[in-house]
Amino acid sequence: MVCEMPRVKTLLHEVVVAAFQRSLSADQFIADAISEKLARTVTCVWTGPDGSEFARVDFTREIFACIEHVASEMHVSLQQFFDNAIQDFIHSRENRRAA
Repeated sequence: MVCEMPRVKTLLHEVVVAAFQRSLSADQFIADAISEKLARTVTCVWTGPDGSEFARVDFTREIFACIEHVASEMHVSLQQFFDNAIQDFIHSRENRRAA
């Protein structure tokens, strides 16, 4: 019995290219993608220009889906969405006055 997987055939080239770009084997790339899909949280990592990590935040899948939706509605990338949010927070703290 032959099991056909048309979506796999369609995406295989993209998987191989993406794996190569990340210096991974195709099977490791697929395993990482499955693990990410099954995870209960999405971890966002912010890095500086030198590549050093300076922040890491875990979002539930439901919250992250809302973030993706809002970013899409705003026609901005997730990176731009988070950059804007961080800048807004910084500016809100700068504009606070002592009571």
